[in-house]
Amino acid sequence: MTETGKKKLKASLWSLLYVAIAVSIVVSSVFIFKNFYFEVVFVNGGSMNPTLCGGDAEGYHDYGINDKSYGAKRGLKRYQVVTTYYPYDEGLSNPSYKIKRVIGLPGDTLKVEHNDLYLYDRNTLSWKGPMEMPFTRNLDGANRNQDTITLKDDEYFLAGDNWVASTDSFDPSVGPIKFSLLVGAVVRIEGRAKVNGKTIYDKIPYSEPMYFLGVDY
Repeated sequence: MTETGKKKLKASLWSLLYVAIAVSIVVSSVFIFKNFYFEVVFVNGGSMNPTLCGGDAEGYHDYGINDKSYGAKRGLKRYQVVTTYYPYDEGLSNPSYKIKRVIGLPGDTLKVEHNDLYLYDRNTLSWKGPMEMPFTRNLDGANRNQDTITLKDDEYFLAGDNWVASTDSFDPSVGPIKFSLLVGAVVRIEGRAKVNGKTIYDKIPYSEPMYFLGVDY
């Protein structure tokens, strides 16, 4: 092989090596991202009824994907579903996630009167509402109210869809949830499964998964 041929072969081998390294980095990054930021979670309890099943007569719970990345949490929209801890969970060795829906966003001034949400518009200096809630709530006998409250820049007002029986931001022991307590955004509910402790098994996927995209107001 000529000297020129050797140089070309060497250059080609280095190019292949660079490509292999780049592909390896991309694959590793995707693997790490998916395994570190995305996790399977299940619903336990009835606070998100009727949207989510926290355990039926046969012992099946809704399960789905929880996105714990910073971007997913920072980009939350109204009515998205999240996993979170509560203030009184701090200091516990193994607290459980709570699954709730975002009703109020950082900086909002809001109030709830007889289950209806009102948002204060600083541009018009007037209240907007009652706001449409594009999801089903359990309101059978519910009469939830929240005095006017302005959320801080790192606070969210969360509520379960079961407005008859859910411990959430309406409860003085919980109140608004700080960003630091949010765990992730529930981006998709995939089906039903049985649960043993925190192990999910016997999965039955839904033909059409549920997504929670939120709204822009």
